[in-house]
Amino acid sequence: MQKNIRTYIDINALRVYAYHGVAAQETRVGNWFEVSVRVYFDASAAMLSDDLNQTVNYAMLVDIIKYEMARPANLLEHVTENIRRSIITNCHEVDGGIITVSKCHPPLGCQIGSTSFTIEW
Repeated sequence: MQKNIRTYIDINALRVYAYHGVAAQETRVGNWFEVSVRVYFDASAAMLSDDLNQTVNYAMLVDIIKYEMARPANLLEHVTENIRRSIITNCHEVDGGIITVSKCHPPLGCQIGSTSFTIEW
């Protein structure tokens, strides 16, 4: 790849209904979450070949996110790390990324759009 070029794939604001949180209501009733993922990898072969096997398949990334979001957890930090580990395990070409998991309208007794946790590696 040319020097000074960094390639990545973004999954933006994937909305899923899940059961994460420390309050009993959150684990019983659930809530909407948004997940955004950016994964860095060398896409030079795919850019030249037009071959899906030479890139990170974003459909696989979506499946990983949906799978990990379906596993209830207390903390957004834990869910986010599970997504990161699953991406690393299943997408060997990924050499870094950013993941943000947001809880939409958390039950805090006030109006708030979302709370989020982000990990970058």
